[in-house]
Amino acid sequence: ERENVRRSALAAFDIHDEVRLRRAVAMLGDHSERIHSLAKEKIKTTEYQNGQVLIEALNIPRRKIREGVFDLLAELNIGDIDAYRFARTQLGESYAYLNAFQYIKTFPASEDRDLLLDHLEQKSRLEVENVLRVLGLQDKSGQMKIIWRGIFSADSLQRANSMEALDDLLDRSLTRILLPVLGSGPLSEKAAVGRKTFKLPKFDKAGESCLQWLIKKKKKLSLVLLLNLMAREGVQEGDIEAIRELMASADEAVRKLARKVLVNAGEYQLPKEKVMTAEVVITDKILLLKKIEMFEGLTVSELAAVGSVAEEVMFQPGQIVIKRGDM
Repeated sequence: ERENVRRSALAAFDIHDEVRLRRAVAMLGDHSERIHSLAKEKIKTTEYQNGQVLIEALNIPRRKIREGVFDLLAELNIGDIDAYRFARTQLGESYAYLNAFQYIKTFPASEDRDLLLDHLEQKSRLEVENVLRVLGLQDKSGQMKIIWRGIFSADSLQRANSMEALDDLLDRSLTRILLPVLGSGPLSEKAAVGRKTFKLPKFDKAGESCLQWLIKKKKKLSLVLLLNLMAREGVQEGDIEAIRELMASADEAVRKLARKVLVNAGEYQLPKEKVMTAEVVITDKILLLKKIEMFEGLTVSELAAVGSVAEEVMFQPGQIVIKRGDM
């Protein structure tokens, strides 16, 4: 826990393979700026360089790690092939999230459903933002950075001009799959483009279920949000066995929600001595945090990170909650 010990360990750490590089990348997320900077310097100056590992690290949900990796990618030479491969992979992920979004949209409207929809849309958008930023690192003219800012502008004319400029700048094989996901067309049309280009699951009774896809892809937060929705709306018979297996998950939130889904579906009976308390689960915490002005700009993933360290504390009327100057 001591910063000086972490710093000394990192200073002595030798990066000579993929495993050690990934460990150093994780240290970019340290809350100490000195350790963040040291990790960045270690990765930049080591003889072992692996652009693909750095590019893949952009999928890590922690913003501090992603920003550190972007800084490194800007300073190190990554090949066009690495960037192009990353772009295709991430766009496939973006379309997969939109595919899941379209399925979840069929659930009855509720706060829980809308929270999951927000999360899936944010994840899809983040994949595209990462693609544009990585491609921007390859463009020495600086034009790509201007386009990236314009695409996410609130001005519709600026967005349209940026999309046109993007089409002119990039290879046609890439813009063919990039522009539709950036456009304002119907979700069904975007999903159709994704299914033509990538092998995406079709979430219906005949194909793979959305739950099984999230388990296989290890999308933990999306899985927790879907289980919470299933506890409310019910579960398909084909998912019962998968949910039973989730009751043995190493993650406490997944275990508890899997049990709750099965109890509500009449597929599991709690022991008589086991009383389910009215505890605040992570999804409830996210919904509560989302209503607080200080947190309103955070994504669902970021709210989940805050919620994971938030505790429920009861106060009596008139009791002081916090005073100026308190930690």
